[in-house]
Amino acid sequence: MLSHQNTAAAERRVAERAPGPLDGFTTGQRSIRIGVLSVTGCFVETKEVAVVGQHVELKIQIPNWGLLDLEGEVAYTSSPIGFAVWFINLRPDTEIVLQAAVDALLNMGP
Repeated sequence: MLSHQNTAAAERRVAERAPGPLDGFTTGQRSIRIGVLSVTGCFVETKEVAVVGQHVELKIQIPNWGLLDLEGEVAYTSSPIGFAVWFINLRPDTEIVLQAAVDALLNMGP
């Protein structure tokens, strides 16, 4: 039987991932680039140092929509490339926007 944490991790991994790049900002308005986006999280390409479990607030520029405010926790780091974030406290309307953005990015093709 999977623990709640393992179940949540498995659900995050099955979410469709769309390639970026997307522009964004972290807390403090530091400029970042999103390399991969899914409904459950993203990979932040930055030289900014992060710690696993750290709370982060992101603003991601969603094409044809605008800036989307998201809250998350650092899932892992890949220094000096960046860090992965899983989203927390997602509102249903935010999840709908994220799914639409992922679908649009996947349909754009190379």
